[in-house]
Amino acid sequence: MTDAAATPHPSIWPERSWILGAVGALICAIFAQIAQNFTSSGEAAFAFGLIAAGVVLAFVLDRRHLIASAFFPLIAGAIVALAIYWNVDVSHDDPSEVMRVVCAAAAIGIAGPLFQAWLSAGRPRNGGLATIFPVQRVHEAAWSDAVIWITSWAFAGLCILMTVLIGSLFKLIGISAIMDLLNNSWFIGALAGGAFGVAAGVLRDREKIVITLQNLLRTILAVLAPIVGVALAIFLVASIFTGMSSLWEETKATTPILLATFIAAIVLANAVIGDGPEDESRVGAVRLGGRLLGATLLPIGLLTTYSTGIRIGQYGFTPDRIWAMIFTVIAAAIGVGYIVALFRNRAEWPAALRNANIRLGLGICGVLLFLALPILNFQQISVNDQVARLESGQTKFSEFSWEDMRFSYGQPGIDALTALARDGKTPEIRKSASEHLAMKQDERFGRHSEVASRTQAETDVAQKLIVKPGGGIVPETLRNILIERRACSQDFDCMLYHVPGSTTATLISRSCKTCQPVIDHYLATKTGWDSADYEAAWNGKESGTPDPFSGAKVEMRDVTMQQLYIGEQPVGEPLAK
Repeated sequence: MTDAAATPHPSIWPERSWILGAVGALICAIFAQIAQNFTSSGEAAFAFGLIAAGVVLAFVLDRRHLIASAFFPLIAGAIVALAIYWNVDVSHDDPSEVMRVVCAAAAIGIAGPLFQAWLSAGRPRNGGLATIFPVQRVHEAAWSDAVIWITSWAFAGLCILMTVLIGSLFKLIGISAIMDLLNNSWFIGALAGGAFGVAAGVLRDREKIVITLQNLLRTILAVLAPIVGVALAIFLVASIFTGMSSLWEETKATTPILLATFIAAIVLANAVIGDGPEDESRVGAVRLGGRLLGATLLPIGLLTTYSTGIRIGQYGFTPDRIWAMIFTVIAAAIGVGYIVALFRNRAEWPAALRNANIRLGLGICGVLLFLALPILNFQQISVNDQVARLESGQTKFSEFSWEDMRFSYGQPGIDALTALARDGKTPEIRKSASEHLAMKQDERFGRHSEVASRTQAETDVAQKLIVKPGGGIVPETLRNILIERRACSQDFDCMLYHVPGSTTATLISRSCKTCQPVIDHYLATKTGWDSADYEAAWNGKESGTPDPFSGAKVEMRDVTMQQLYIGEQPVGEPLAK
């Protein structure tokens, strides 16, 4: 009679580790070879589709549902491959279109736990969402996948490090075979892919370890929930009094910062609610933090959308800004879903959020798959908007993105430059369009960019430089140095103290209103002007020192100094007497 305790669980499959290790090594070795030099979109599509299929296989392969669990990775790989083949031209620098591939990968990342839960529930085809995609199993799969992903790649990195160490050890005695292998990309790929596959297989056979790790991860993250929740609530209340304009005065990265905050809030909120009722945090402060995080998602999403709208209103559409707007609208939609769930079922709000996650996940997955298709041409939308702004005068000629039009907007950008070269409103526009049409890829960051950069630096010095005393004339060679070093670029305040006829000049500059100014000294030489041997940071007191850019008197004074000598050599810094 067989002991029931000795019978392995149906989900345990020891051979899976070796299957995944072999498949991972083969796929990554092939990818490494092809990725050395992509010559066509077809090659890139095949390589990354293969990687996507291999990664998904590591998470879903199950001998109880062998055909289904082998078919799903093939679909995932095909989606990524088609997204690359349809949208990415490897011969052009077109980063915005890569976002369609990101959408495809993100859709697969969302669909994976849903598919795993569907398999574990016996592949039901009828019934409500709770039957087809059991809520608790979806959340368990999502957290388990995160733990397996992190741990498996950590193991792969450790294997590579150990191989390097062993190779170095053998090289000490004249055996360099291992180090020679490490010089081949296919070997590194095979080693990493094989290690990842083996680790993923081993962890999937040890469910208790994975559950322990994911519980530990959730517990640690949940501790942050009340801190971050209160901080976000204070931020939102404070922004009412400080005004929305302050969000854009300090940085141009408002939208990315808000989106990152939004994602962090979702992760922490889900750490609080857990996979099911038994996983919910029972600590009052942590639960309050989870509710605060869920409630702040909508206002943060709306702020992010508004931030992106401000940038579009100022500078017009670009593919990157359109993508940012799409992601912010998705964030706002998630916020609406969380708010509705929180207020519809206040007593059982963790369960309501878990149910909302399933609906939101399915909806977002569908939207991302649609965005991966080459249906909406964001390049054409951006080109039409940018050209319209140029011709209406809303965008200045000097601020128009000529090089982006040539290299980042694909064929629509080239077509627009061709039209501007022929029918542009001014001779200046027609000339610039013709010049940029003739540019080659390797010239993008070459002389044309340097000319444009120097022109902007000349404009900055002419407009921003304050000359003391009395607005004296700046020697031409000194002015050229300030232009070459971009002394007044970006948002810098800059002031030059130079007495006409003097052989010295001092530049005071600062990068923001509250930043400490920096002092640069320049000396006249026989061949022109050059920097002194040192640059001195502002050495005034942190408080009480007058602001040179707000009318405080600026002057150069003679100071009697004392210097310590030992023998005939000066030692240390001179001291004011």
